[in-house]
Amino acid sequence: MRRYWSAIILCAVFAGCGSGWADEYMSATMHHELSSMEDLDENGIPDDLESYMAENSALPDDYDPSSTDSDMDGMSDLMEWILGLDPLTADEHLSTTAVSSTNSSGSVALAMSLPDYFGNYAEVFGKSDLIYDDSWENLSGWIPVYGASEVSWDMSTNQAHYFFMIFDATQDFDGDGYSDHMEYFVTGTDPYIFNDEVDEDGDGLHDWYEIMIFGDIWTQTELDDSDGDTLLNGEELVWASSNTVYLLSDPSLADTDAEGLGDAEEGVWGTSPLDSDTDGDGLSDADEVLAALRTDPNNPDADTPFVSFN
Repeated sequence: MRRYWSAIILCAVFAGCGSGWADEYMSATMHHELSSMEDLDENGIPDDLESYMAENSALPDDYDPSSTDSDMDGMSDLMEWILGLDPLTADEHLSTTAVSSTNSSGSVALAMSLPDYFGNYAEVFGKSDLIYDDSWENLSGWIPVYGASEVSWDMSTNQAHYFFMIFDATQDFDGDGYSDHMEYFVTGTDPYIFNDEVDEDGDGLHDWYEIMIFGDIWTQTELDDSDGDTLLNGEELVWASSNTVYLLSDPSLADTDAEGLGDAEEGVWGTSPLDSDTDGDGLSDADEVLAALRTDPNNPDADTPFVSFN
């Protein structure tokens, strides 16, 4: 069975994405992989790809997987097959373009577009060789995106080039903080079983959440207030039981959803610090609460001023 991930953004960086070097590298990689695939009838189509396409779609007599894009997502069938993607499932978010820059210290600043269905956090994986390097490296903690159309991050690396995958970090079936993609690509753990074995520093916070949010397990405890929003880390990130973690708001962000209403204020109004528009009426919580004539941020039908008597 072929595996593909529905939230991949792939990019080759070598002094900028989409460079001629990157195109040549990908072309050479495809050629090498194609030559190593079994093709008993010598028609130029790998037998396993030909069999897959024949079973699942009408295969034309002149089918050329290197120039055909069956799902019209911008990547040829052959490239998708080599990368382990499904050539019959459109990955319209798949992108081979990005804006990047480098400096003499080797720091890479890179920005990429995000599909609109991404959750509130993204994470980045990378490797120096797409085919011959078996392991992906986690290059970032959780990057807060909260509905943003683009994600950007800075990375220091000595690699001359890198391939990136950006995933939705909130795709976490077992809720243990290790995203499904992290468990599959990096840790090798079961994405369906909660990993609760770690609180090495004994501070009451799940270590993996600490690493992804704070960068390590040592600098913050549940009694600290990392973002200075008057809420303790343990009030925003709650490890309720061995297999239950609640991220009520991000303990590293004073205004988690970045709409202008602080996390503590959201608690007063009963709105969600993880959603800029709690009632989904098109007005942000801050716009409703901070307006001269307030409306109820928890009621989409309340378009008349909301008056509270204290």
